[in-house]
Amino acid sequence: MTEEAEDNAMDSWEVRWRHRLDWQKILNISEVVRVLASRCCFFWNLSRYFGKPKPSVPKSASVGSSGKPLFGGSAWKGCCLILDLVLGRCLVSWIMQDGGIHCNNLLGSCLQMLRSGVFNLTGVIDWLMNNPAGLKLNKELAHTLGAFFKHHISLWQMYIVYLTSFLEGHDSLLCSFGLLGVSFHSALIADCISLFTVHVHCFYIYMARLFNIQLRGLVSLGRFFRGKKWNPLRERVDHVSSSVDQLFVGSLIMMVFVFLLPTIMTFYFVFASLHVVVRALQIPFKIASRWIEKLPVEDEKSAAPKSSSERSAVRSAEESKSSLFVNSCWKILSGEVM
Repeated sequence: MTEEAEDNAMDSWEVRWRHRLDWQKILNISEVVRVLASRCCFFWNLSRYFGKPKPSVPKSASVGSSGKPLFGGSAWKGCCLILDLVLGRCLVSWIMQDGGIHCNNLLGSCLQMLRSGVFNLTGVIDWLMNNPAGLKLNKELAHTLGAFFKHHISLWQMYIVYLTSFLEGHDSLLCSFGLLGVSFHSALIADCISLFTVHVHCFYIYMARLFNIQLRGLVSLGRFFRGKKWNPLRERVDHVSSSVDQLFVGSLIMMVFVFLLPTIMTFYFVFASLHVVVRALQIPFKIASRWIEKLPVEDEKSAAPKSSSERSAVRSAEESKSSLFVNSCWKILSGEVM
């Protein structure tokens, strides 16, 4: 088998492997997993570059013929990786100096923020249960939701107790992870924020599902009173005739949905705001953990002139990035999970 055939076989195997596994969802679970996967891919590509003989290419040529990243781009990314490791070593030296006093202070501050977060979140739920901002909410539904969320907070407190007991015994080990680089340490902090705020994410998902179901019910009832219904088989709105009894039952259901909507909407937007705040706290650490991954490494295919289809794909990707904020706002307003 020739070298070109081996490269094509390897590329087809990688395509099938990535097609079977949804890597984007796997990498979105943890920032630490994303950083480790990025470094493994870098070393994998580097080993493939040095593991095979390269054809002689004139110095004036900027692209090759194998479709693999140029050594210049890999060298630049490798230098940034070394810089990341050096900065991580400096960070660990500063944290662990004076017997690790900075590490203990940071851990103590985090635990104090967790305790105050539990108290503040309980106060927010009490505020929602007692007509917040003068809003006349449904008292029975508000107390039921508040009792459910308080029970969830009690379970979360038990989870935090076990988690903090583990962290207090391994604080030096966690700080020493900075030896793997600033990006790895930033990814670890982002994952810790996700672990410590998992209750906020759960509250947001609960209320988003409930709010979305209620909105869909109101839309369906609105179509029903206008003599229409949604046909899921043909994916269109069809006309339908309804009897007086059906209209009466629909009116009762509509009245229940309308009266419960302010309570569910208030709970939903409060927890959606908390969820957005948590996501905003993670953004700086995610940027710091992905700065090497987002480096513009030039490869042979990108250096070559792009076809019209490739240019349209790049243009559509840029448009999707610009509309990300609009899509996020629409998901919040419609009750869809972000």
